[in-house]
Amino acid sequence: MALPLIGVCLHFNVLQAQLNEDKLKCKVANLENQLFFSCQNFPKTGIKKILMEMEENKQKYEQKAKESLQKLTDDKIAMGRRIQNTQMSLAVSTDECELWKEEYEKLKADWIELSSKHCELKNDMNVLQSKLKWVTNQDVQLQQLQNHLLTLQQERSELQACNEQLQEDCEIQKEQLSSLQARLQNAEQQKLQMQIQINSLQKGLSALEQRSSSNVTSKTEILHLRETPDGAVQNDRLQFIMEKLTSKEEECAGLKAEVDLITEEYKSCQRKLQQCREELKGNHRRKPKRRCSCWIPVLVIIFAAVTAYLFSPEMGHFPQ
Repeated sequence: MALPLIGVCLHFNVLQAQLNEDKLKCKVANLENQLFFSCQNFPKTGIKKILMEMEENKQKYEQKAKESLQKLTDDKIAMGRRIQNTQMSLAVSTDECELWKEEYEKLKADWIELSSKHCELKNDMNVLQSKLKWVTNQDVQLQQLQNHLLTLQQERSELQACNEQLQEDCEIQKEQLSSLQARLQNAEQQKLQMQIQINSLQKGLSALEQRSSSNVTSKTEILHLRETPDGAVQNDRLQFIMEKLTSKEEECAGLKAEVDLITEEYKSCQRKLQQCREELKGNHRRKPKRRCSCWIPVLVIIFAAVTAYLFSPEMGHFPQ
């Protein structure tokens, strides 16, 4: 832009110099005309004097014109040098402008790329924040599940202890039941032996009565026969055996009742044991599986790196 201004100034100075030169020529022509008219109207002595003055004026004007021309020439040369220097500066400035323009385009492209990367990183940061929040929620849920698991394990330990206690009780009751069953079996055998003895005595008594009735005696004789020592002994023996049998039957009934009671207790223990086993199986089925969260530290490190990059001092040089 400076080069056209310099050319205009130089052209204006040249025109000014030509105009001054034309003015001087006009003045010289006017003086010559005046000299010509003066030569016709004045005497020669006056004319010579006027001519001398005019010659001096002419020389002065010529000297001034030469000085003006010399000055214009010097100005022209200086202006040419200035124009040349300006052209060189303009060329250098143009090259620098091209370089700065290329640098600007490069910086603009870099800025656009960094802006896009900034947006991508910002989106990634939002995604990571959401993932981190999800992971935090998962950790809270995992902690709750672990606490619940500890509670279930404690309950399981208590149930196992209860199960062991019930098993011990069952073993004790089983031993008691076996002992009572042995006693009951012994009592049954004694009862069976007594029944055999009673049957034998009843058969002997029947045979004795048959022998007594075969003699066709009277009723008093039969009574007298029963009152004989053999019949009294048989009756006493039968009465003793009947009483013993009755006591054994009562003992068997008591043992049966005790066996039934212990059997009920044994069945109750078995039911409790089965219930404890089912609860243990249910707790084992409800046992949560621990989720692997080894990638949580990796996400935290990535989030910290992205945050440090986004808020670093280098990002502040670019317009938002």
